[in-house]
Amino acid sequence: MAASEPARYTSFAQQLVDLGVGGVLRKMAERGQLLELRCEMPTCYCPRGRLHFERRPKTTPLPKWAPNPDHYPQLKTDGAHLDPWNVRLAHVYATTPTTAGATGSVRCPKRSPTCPSRTSLKP
Repeated sequence: MAASEPARYTSFAQQLVDLGVGGVLRKMAERGQLLELRCEMPTCYCPRGRLHFERRPKTTPLPKWAPNPDHYPQLKTDGAHLDPWNVRLAHVYATTPTTAGATGSVRCPKRSPTCPSRTSLKP
């Protein structure tokens, strides 16, 4: 690793902090495990593209296009945690239960009456 590599990772981690991101995503950037501020969802719905992220405020609701960790490949509904091996960078919009069905990152509970998979079941 070149002498400038740790500085580059620190700089990238600082970009995440400036956007209001902490936790596992910041730690991954500091360790060189997250190399680019880019939405990693299969389909990105942000009208300004995969590289655009808005600042995360400390209060809710979060902006649609703020950076957010997504449980992947194991879903949170399956009991997974936000560990470096099980997280990808996404926009808030893509990881909310009401919109994530389009990307397939959230599986609705089988008992939920609004779950799309329930429509194929007979009453």
